[in-house]
Amino acid sequence: MTAAEIAAALGLRRVGQAWRGGCPVCGGRSRFQIREGRSGPLVWCWAGCKPADLLAELRRRGLWPKREQRPLAPAEKAAWSRAQRQARDLARAAWRWRWERLAELDETAARAVDLEAGHLDPWALAGAASEAWRLRSADAAGVIAAYREALAEDRDHTLKLVAAGADWDRTAERWCRQVIAALAARQRKAVIHAA
Repeated sequence: MTAAEIAAALGLRRVGQAWRGGCPVCGGRSRFQIREGRSGPLVWCWAGCKPADLLAELRRRGLWPKREQRPLAPAEKAAWSRAQRQARDLARAAWRWRWERLAELDETAARAVDLEAGHLDPWALAGAASEAWRLRSADAAGVIAAYREALAEDRDHTLKLVAAGADWDRTAERWCRQVIAALAARQRKAVIHAA
């Protein structure tokens, strides 16, 4: 069904490129919006209803096609698992690289300013600050894109930063386990003394 057909069935009114009206999930007046997208209708509730809930309600009313529920073949399951593993590994590597790259940029900025010697390198300071700001404000996709760019420019250095980030992860994990063990021992002692 098109967005216009769904809007007509729900009694929505036309507002610019979209149709608005009462939400089929929460019932809020003029909170539900539907418009035609590139690949089909796009739905939204301004009250915060989840898109999955909106689609489920539209399916229940027969206004949205049912999902195709066919079992995956073993080769498809293996390909899906492999893709998930690769995506997870890429995201971990990108975030480890980001952590170490930010530390490296902070050191560069600190070296660019030496107040005792009266030394200031404005170009190095501006470059480090600009890249650090870009990395700190990037979302997950932006971090992964920056990581891929860094791999293309200087693969050895980038992989060295990823390895250093992995070392930091292991250290942090070991420290967390030690803290948890110490807290558990303290709690056991408190239980023994209370009894």
